[in-house]
Amino acid sequence: MAGTSIRASSNPAGGERAADPPPAMWPSRRTIVISLATLGLQAPRPGLGQTPVLPRVGRLNIGAETEPTPAGFRKAFVDALRELGWIEGKNVLFDWRFANGDRELLQRMARDMVGAKIDLIVCGNNIETEVAKAASASIPIVMQAGANLIELGLIASYAHPGGNITGLSWDQSPEFAAKSIERLKEVLPGLVRLGGLYDAGFPGLEPNRRAIEGGARGLGITMHHADIRVDADLEPAFADLAAHDVQAVYVYGSSLTARHLPRIVRFCASRRLPDIYIFKEAVALGALMSYGVDIKALFRRSAFYVDKILRGARPADLPVELPTKYELVLNLGTAKARGLTIPQSMLLRADEVIE
Repeated sequence: MAGTSIRASSNPAGGERAADPPPAMWPSRRTIVISLATLGLQAPRPGLGQTPVLPRVGRLNIGAETEPTPAGFRKAFVDALRELGWIEGKNVLFDWRFANGDRELLQRMARDMVGAKIDLIVCGNNIETEVAKAASASIPIVMQAGANLIELGLIASYAHPGGNITGLSWDQSPEFAAKSIERLKEVLPGLVRLGGLYDAGFPGLEPNRRAIEGGARGLGITMHHADIRVDADLEPAFADLAAHDVQAVYVYGSSLTARHLPRIVRFCASRRLPDIYIFKEAVALGALMSYGVDIKALFRRSAFYVDKILRGARPADLPVELPTKYELVLNLGTAKARGLTIPQSMLLRADEVIE
């Protein structure tokens, strides 16, 4: 689908007042109180004869609606909200916006949401969160998978965010990324030339890059980074990695790499390159391994924040959650196809092994 994908996000208020029933039909005061209590989630309260005004949740997406991996994350979020009692069209309205990789369009979408007085904005990553924050310092914003948020100035601290932003982070510290190189070295002991596919336009990744470069040096590995910023940079980046004869590839996590996991996995497979990601979804596509948090689980957990805020909590009072576990996922079929043997000790530590 080209352009934006927008779902209606408001209900009309008003309407004609119904004629008063005969006096004998008026309910008792007790009945009125009980009936109002049953409205529950339908806030704010409408006037007599008016349609209930439902809370509106906007979701900014830098990517496209048809992308498979982000779509899976989106479904996890909606399903979790449903489990908490929030059902679209019944007691909440969603406004989905997809920018198809266009950041300027994403900014206009955020401003449109603010102008429409949306009740809450949900963002999947640092790009979307920065754009939402620039558009409003008062509308609550829930991050689903942020990174290095204090360094970016998005929050004051994880325990006390302090502004209109809260949610979840996918990295506790950039140092966790360096451990990915250790995992790769276990499978490929002779690794000395490592390629990095790095989204230079994604805010908040620089600390991870420094940590990974430091970890690689400590293992006697030289890194060559191929930088990308937009979709069109992928093919030149692949050619750059091939020209430098890298022995393996580390793929940094970003909205751009998430959108193009199938392409990246195919490139590594075509050159029989061992590859490692933060997204375990890449392993299901045929990548060798992943080491990171379960992003889909973060999207599910973000529904908790939306629920709390729609029920009256302030973002400043909801601590940002940091991951407590990183999952190691391996693909044995891919290892065999690339002539690699995964040590038994690693297989025993793995959280998931795809045969």
